[in-house]
Amino acid sequence: MPESEAAEVKPPRVRQSGQLINFPGQTKSKLAEQTATQIEQHIIDIGWPVDALLGSETDLAAQYGVSRWILREAVGIAERNGLVVMKRGRNGGLFVAAPASDAVVGVIRSYLAFANPTLDDLVFVRRELENYMVCCVCEQMRADQIDELRKLIVNTVAESDDNLALLGIAMLRKLLEVADNPALQLFTLVVSNLTITASWRRAAQPMTREIVRCRREQIEFLIAGDLAHALEREAEHLSLTHFRIGGSHTPPTNLRQRAFEWFIAELEAPGQLKLPQRVAYQIQDDILELNCPAGTHLGLEPELMRKYKVSRAVFREAVRSLERLGVVEMRSGHNSGLKVALPNPDSTVQSASRYLRYLSTPIDSMIELLTLLEVSAVERFAAAPDRAEALMQTVMRIHSSEDASTSLVDATIAFDGALAQFCGNQIVSVFLKILIETLTQREALKQPDDADDVAGSLREIEAAFCDALVAKDTPRARRLLMDRRRRITTHLAATKTAALYA
Repeated sequence: MPESEAAEVKPPRVRQSGQLINFPGQTKSKLAEQTATQIEQHIIDIGWPVDALLGSETDLAAQYGVSRWILREAVGIAERNGLVVMKRGRNGGLFVAAPASDAVVGVIRSYLAFANPTLDDLVFVRRELENYMVCCVCEQMRADQIDELRKLIVNTVAESDDNLALLGIAMLRKLLEVADNPALQLFTLVVSNLTITASWRRAAQPMTREIVRCRREQIEFLIAGDLAHALEREAEHLSLTHFRIGGSHTPPTNLRQRAFEWFIAELEAPGQLKLPQRVAYQIQDDILELNCPAGTHLGLEPELMRKYKVSRAVFREAVRSLERLGVVEMRSGHNSGLKVALPNPDSTVQSASRYLRYLSTPIDSMIELLTLLEVSAVERFAAAPDRAEALMQTVMRIHSSEDASTSLVDATIAFDGALAQFCGNQIVSVFLKILIETLTQREALKQPDDADDVAGSLREIEAAFCDALVAKDTPRARRLLMDRRRRITTHLAATKTAALYA
């Protein structure tokens, strides 16, 4: 972009009296992370103007009160988070970027892969999300989208197995595009990614053609407006996927490598992975393949550079991105080398929430998906009385707290957070936390006109829901969650704030 056309947006000055910021006890790495957070917050505050020029490296180092070395580290963090891009040359500088969906999918996938959810939990969540997707597509599909879907499925019969695997991914992405819910798209791609990776890790592709056939026929039924048969094909599709994932034999090394190449190909569509990102995924895949527990020594830096055939700079950038996720840690001294760590859930939630905020995901879409996930957890509570009782006790404490806020956002997220904590499904829990974190940033929920009335009615519904769970009355519990969603969305519609975004 020519310098004259670049809309330069100056970040806030964070220095005083020309002095560097003093962060007591902070290492250079922590200071870089804090600077990256300041850059992120500034981008959000100014409305995320993609392609806007934030400034040159020299100007930004002075304005944020840090050294150029620290700024470069901070920019590297922000680039990996999809916030900015540093362009070199005459008209270069730091520009605001559009976050890449595949990078966010990779972040959540990484955390959940290391959290090691059960196969049943994984397929259960995928079933709930894709059934909802099918219903949305049937209701919202436009005429021009019908033509696009027909072009996509016309050549599935003659495709090779390798191409079929990628075509199946393309069909799912198109259906999610038609469903038009950014949070649904993000979560569905994550669980699809996890199930595909699991199936490739365990078995070859003898059932791929059947699985793609189900998806193709599902699309044909959706084009015809036949929701019932489209849902039947969804059930068959997931049944075949579940069976394939459940294969017990271990594939040979060459098949594992081909599986990794397919996985990378999925992540690269429609974008392109940089070499450090690819190496980071290879390291993760090796850790998962070997089932390495936390503390496992993966090797010294020179050894790993030779293994992955990359330079020191590329390897260190890959390691830094994994360290931010909490997947690995590089140690020096007596116990030097790269070691497996426990992934960081907070980083995962924040990355996904940042992406959904960038897309201005509608509040009602998030609340509807939040309710869908919570309703899906009702049966799990009914099967585990101890969790239902723990949820009730937590909700009672929330309701009786003397300093409990009556704002709609606080009334909403406290209960939803308790559900995420006790739902018993790691995937549902992470998705709920992402939605909760995103909703807390929305102005439409922060200061409703009738906060006392709304919060009070929500507390009544939540108390009745807990009573129904403890009594194992699952139909009533599910209905109460849907009543709660209607109470929130009705209020938002009445106050004309449902279309306002943070």
